[in-house]
Amino acid sequence: MALIQGTPGNDFRVGTPFPDQIFGLQGNDSLDGTNANDVISGNTENDFVFGNAGPDILYGGQGNDNVDGGDGVDTLFGDTGADTVRGGRGQDLISGGSGSDLFILGGGVSNADTALDFNQVEGDTFAIEQLSAMGESSFDSGFLSTSSSDDIPYFLKLKQVGEDLLVGDSYSEDYMANLLGLGDLINDPLQLLSSMQIIPARSADYLEVEIDSQVSDPLTNFESYDPSQMLLDAEANLIQEIENLKAKGGDLLLLEGLEAALDELQGHTNGDVFEQAQPIDELFIYDSQLPGKTVFLVEQGTFIAPEFQAQMAGSEIFFVADGFFSSFAPEGLL
Repeated sequence: MALIQGTPGNDFRVGTPFPDQIFGLQGNDSLDGTNANDVISGNTENDFVFGNAGPDILYGGQGNDNVDGGDGVDTLFGDTGADTVRGGRGQDLISGGSGSDLFILGGGVSNADTALDFNQVEGDTFAIEQLSAMGESSFDSGFLSTSSSDDIPYFLKLKQVGEDLLVGDSYSEDYMANLLGLGDLINDPLQLLSSMQIIPARSADYLEVEIDSQVSDPLTNFESYDPSQMLLDAEANLIQEIENLKAKGGDLLLLEGLEAALDELQGHTNGDVFEQAQPIDELFIYDSQLPGKTVFLVEQGTFIAPEFQAQMAGSEIFFVADGFFSSFAPEGLL
C-alpha cells in the first residue's frame, strides 16, 4: 500500500493501480486514486479529490472542495466549507459536512446514493444525475414500463421508508437518492424541490485512466470493502510516517501537514459521522420494496397513459405547474 504525500504548495498526485493513501496537505491540490481501494484526503484549502474506480474513502477537508467518487461503492466526506460532493457510479455514502454543500446523487439509471446529512437549513442543495430516456425503443424501470420512450412523461417519485426519503424519477430503473432522516418531507414536496436540481449524467467514457489488465478489479470484490479497517490502516501508516520524519529531523511544514491530516483522519475514525455510517451494508443495500407512503410529482396537463395509471394506483399524486421540471434542468434534458 503506497503512501503518497503532497507539499505545502499546489499539487497534482495520481495513485498506483493498487490501494493507496494520498494526502494533499496544504495548497489547492488535485488528487486521483486511479483503480483500487484508496483513502484520499485533500486536507486544507480548495481541493479536487477523485476516487476513480474501486471503493474509496475520500475527504475534502477544509476549504471549498470538489469530491468525486467515480466508479465503485464509495464513502465521501466534504467536511468544512461549501463543497460539491458527487457519488458517481455505484451506491455511495455521502456526507457534506458543515457549510452549504451540493450533493450530486445518482449517476445512472439504477444507482441510489445515500446522503447522510443533507440539511436545507445550512443551505445544502442536491442534484439528480439524469440519463435521458429519449431515443430508446423501449423502456422498463423499477416502477414504470412502456413499449416506447415517446410515451414516457417526466415526473418524480418520492417514497417514505421509516425516517428516510427515497427519490426517483420516471427515467430511472429504481430510486436515485436516499435522504437519511428526511422522510417527513414527503408531506411537503415543494420544500424539497426548492433545493433540487436535475443535471445530465456523465457518459460512460468519462473515466480516461487505463486499467492494468494484471490488476484484479476491486469492483468485483465488494465484500472485502471494510471502510473502518481502511481508515485504521491509513491512521497507522500516517503515525509511522510522522514518527520517521521526526526521527530524521524532517521538514517542519511537511510534518505540520501530516499531523493535520492525521487529526482529520482521527476525527472520522472516532467521530459521529463515521459511527452513523455503520454498518455500511445496511445503508447501501436498502429495500425499496418496503412499505411506505408514495407520492408522484407530475406536471399539470401531463398525459398519463393507462398502463402508468395502473402502476401508480394507491399512491398520491401531487401536481406542479406545467414546465416545472424543465425550469431547473438543462435545455433538452427532459
